[in-house]
Amino acid sequence: MLFCYEDMKADLAGTIKRIAHFMGIDLDDDLFEIVLNQSSREFMLAHKEKFGELPLRQHAYKLGILPLEGEGHKITPGASAKYQLSKELERALDKIWEEQIYAPLGIKDYASLRDALAQPRTS
Repeated sequence: MLFCYEDMKADLAGTIKRIAHFMGIDLDDDLFEIVLNQSSREFMLAHKEKFGELPLRQHAYKLGILPLEGEGHKITPGASAKYQLSKELERALDKIWEEQIYAPLGIKDYASLRDALAQPRTS
């Protein structure tokens, strides 16, 4: 299954139901409420140590890339400003998209991918 973050965030309940259906899981009301709660940003912030990057940080430390100490949580309170990528990184990502997405699938950009995923599924 393929999802776009923005769409999952906009319809978390629907996303959970689609995933459960795809996996063949009988999602009764109680289980649905547990999954919905534990998928929330609030839950993840309250339990951010469970979503840490310690294994990655330990590996990077052995390679001399990152210090072992430091805040390494994947869950952040969020920010109102969008991240700005450098032009060099944008070009590199565009090249990867061209080679790995556009060439084999004909999907020209991320907006087109989101549009395609929003179309009703026939199967």
